[in-house]
Amino acid sequence: MPDSIEKFPVSDSGFTFPAEDVLTGRGFITGKSGSGKSNTASVIVEELLDRNLPLLIVDTDGEYTGLTDTYDLLHVGRDSDCDVEITSDDVTPLVSYGLEDRVPILLDLSTYVDEEELESVLYEAIKALFDAESEHRIPFLILLEEAHEFLPQHGGKGGSDLKTLLIRVAKRGRKRGLGICALSQRPASVDKDYITQCNWFIWHRLTWENDTAVVGRILGDDSAETIQSLADGEAIVQTDWDESIERVQFRRKHTADAGSTPSLEDLHPSPQDGTDRTTDSTTAATKTTPSTGSDGESSSEAESDSRSVQADSTQVSFDESTVPSSTVPTHGAKPSLEQRRERRDTPLDTADPIWEIGGIIVYLYDSLVWYHLAILSTIETKVAETVERVDDLAVGRRRARKPGTYERYAYRLGAVLVIGLAYAFALLALLLVIRAG
Repeated sequence: MPDSIEKFPVSDSGFTFPAEDVLTGRGFITGKSGSGKSNTASVIVEELLDRNLPLLIVDTDGEYTGLTDTYDLLHVGRDSDCDVEITSDDVTPLVSYGLEDRVPILLDLSTYVDEEELESVLYEAIKALFDAESEHRIPFLILLEEAHEFLPQHGGKGGSDLKTLLIRVAKRGRKRGLGICALSQRPASVDKDYITQCNWFIWHRLTWENDTAVVGRILGDDSAETIQSLADGEAIVQTDWDESIERVQFRRKHTADAGSTPSLEDLHPSPQDGTDRTTDSTTAATKTTPSTGSDGESSSEAESDSRSVQADSTQVSFDESTVPSSTVPTHGAKPSLEQRRERRDTPLDTADPIWEIGGIIVYLYDSLVWYHLAILSTIETKVAETVERVDDLAVGRRRARKPGTYERYAYRLGAVLVIGLAYAFALLALLLVIRAG
């Protein structure tokens, strides 16, 4: 359990960020490839999740899927390995679920093949969040990877509507409790309208002249030179809330590194790798043993004992036939979605019929809730469109209008009544059929 919900540490030296300012602010994290940019973002995400704070992670390369091993995120995308497969039509009820139940969402854009569908899903997600936050008004962060693709200074694959919406969130989101943090390895390629709105920056190592020029304009020429020699994981942190500029060495993230660059070891893994890693971890553990034992034994005796423990550890074995294969993951491999769900949700006595019945009931309940939310959102939209048409006919022309809070509540109430009437007619029809039979 974290020591404080108001501040969270990001370095071993104790440097902290205020949670509320990060959730509702406008941030920018940048650095060349390999400088620690994505690790820093993961550290911030881990600390927010440790405090049960809500956010939407827009993951373009599947780098954040390792978080699902540790945290209860809703992993959505266009792949069967996701918790929920979604299209742009499913986004609104999904966002409502995330805001109302404070559920963090991982939007995995790497699972989308069609670029138009990807942009449509992202646009609808950001728009739904921006619109819903006018009603909910709770601190909520959007973490956007590869910002130069969606907020390009020139060109880019993000459509003009998406770019305009993201800049609108940066300019007006804070009043609604909606914050945004964008990441890019090329600050010179990110739209300046976004960068000028930011109130906190994390500058990792940059070497290209165009990128260091951006640093020079914001921090000064001295910082532009310093930024080129920063070590991996080291950054210059600039924040408006305390008007400070600090040089910080960020800690390593705790969760699995799903976005690590493949190496030759991945191409030709050694059959001894698993044993070597086990021995190394055991050796590391025995190094923490005090030099004297509880009975005052000498350091040489303690070292002898630790060596014997290390030697014995390599001989430990078990009968794999007694353990289901699905519960014995390959060393270093990411568990599948089924393994994660089984490990987290399945009781030990799975053969008990009561647990099977309970699992079926929970599945049916979750499915009903999800479909009802989707239907409710669709009907609510149709009710609003009908009211707008009637209003336009009444005044004899189309006019721009924005529904108020109570009007939106009325739309939702109307949608609930429609669903209730549908169930009532269905029940009445069932009773008539039974009586006729």
